[in-house]
Amino acid sequence: DDDTAGDDDTAGDDDTAGDDDDSTPPPPTDSDGDGDPDSSDCEPGNAAIYTGATEVCDGVDNNCSGDADEGFDSDGDGFTTCGADGNASTTADNDCDDSAAGINPGATDIPDNGIDEDCDGSDATSGGSGCTSGQTPDCNGSCRSVSALGDGSCDSGPGTDFDCALFNYDAGDCSGSGSCSAGDLPDCNGLCSPAIFLNDNFCDDGTSFTEDFDCAQFNSDAGDCP
Repeated sequence: DDDTAGDDDTAGDDDTAGDDDDSTPPPPTDSDGDGDPDSSDCEPGNAAIYTGATEVCDGVDNNCSGDADEGFDSDGDGFTTCGADGNASTTADNDCDDSAAGINPGATDIPDNGIDEDCDGSDATSGGSGCTSGQTPDCNGSCRSVSALGDGSCDSGPGTDFDCALFNYDAGDCSGSGSCSAGDLPDCNGLCSPAIFLNDNFCDDGTSFTEDFDCAQFNSDAGDCP
């Protein structure tokens, strides 16, 4: 009967400790304690990053969706409001108008239309009429300080951009193969002339010396000529 040896009441049957009816499976591992098991948590060592977290614009995939900063590129132009560095306070790489796909740090600025397409802080101008003393239109037509020319640092944008043949690739600071030696620029007549003559408080118009920067291309010698 049911009381005989080997029946359900004997040792090893379903009533004994440790059998399938009495054990509790261990909980899944959650190393950072954020409620998201390591098996689904894309950053199991960071409690601030887990499946379902609120995504913020910081260059990090906060919610383990597989994409960083989703929701911060409303116009779909590939540029977010916090930029590639994930820092909204450094504005050079931020999308300054996330409602317009044609406006971002990689766009070409159209001169004189009142729109800052390349997000460098100002609209490009055609010629030198829009620049002040000490400035000249750069490769994109934006007014920039001539002090950046040949200063030992390659100014190739975003922002100041003298990295083009017109400025001998930032007077030799950038890696382009220019027509002049380092420190020189092709002047209004295409002659290689020292960049330091721009805005040196003397009008270099080709009269007293051969150097001629008195043209709209160089904002009338960066303001030195009337």
